Amino acid sequence: MVHTLAEGITAFLLKRTQPKEESEIYTYGIELIISGLLGAVLVILAGCIINMPLYSIIYLAVIIPVRMYTGGYHADSRIICNIVFVGSFICTICFTQFCLNNDLSGLMWLLDVMALLIICRFAPLENHNKSLTEEEKCRYKTISIVTYIAIMSVSICLDITGRILCVGNQNIYSKMSLYINSIQILIAVLLLVGIGKERLSHEKGI
Repeated sequence: MVHTLAEGITAFLLKRTQPKEESEIYTYGIELIISGLLGAVLVILAGCIINMPLYSIIYLAVIIPVRMYTGGYHADSRIICNIVFVGSFICTICFTQFCLNNDLSGLMWLLDVMALLIICRFAPLENHNKSLTEEEKCRYKTISIVTYIAIMSVSICLDITGRILCVGNQNIYSKMSLYINSIQILIAVLLLVGIGKERLSHEKGI
């Protein structure tokens, strides 16, 4: 369905702009855009259904800019990719709530630091559809680390604000801080899963 829609849009655009031999490139790019927008809409919809629309916005604001440069697990079809994307959103919500209920904020911060180390070591993971030069790899790694640290800094500020405003109790600032941490941990997990998938594919000769 997404591919058909992308082909239709490409056919419409190429009537007025580029030659038809470039249609496959345009179709692929438009397909990526449509699939990305669909995933974002599904996450926001899921957030509204569970009465957590703010968290769906935070999820998208954190995971998209970091994953653009770290890379990570990619499903073999657009449908599975969007299912994983929405499922990961639900998992971060559940994991954050679990840590809040069991007073595991310290563990969350430790995992967040470990996730940063994983990104420093393994990012970026190349997509098999797009190879990177050494210069691009270096640039992607730098951007992913800087972006990760910037978002972590926001999380730290939220955590400090929460502790000042409501010492010893849960509040929206502390919850948002831990939720941001859980998303960053997820990014590192997806990176490791992606590496594992790539290695398995190489072993099988795919």
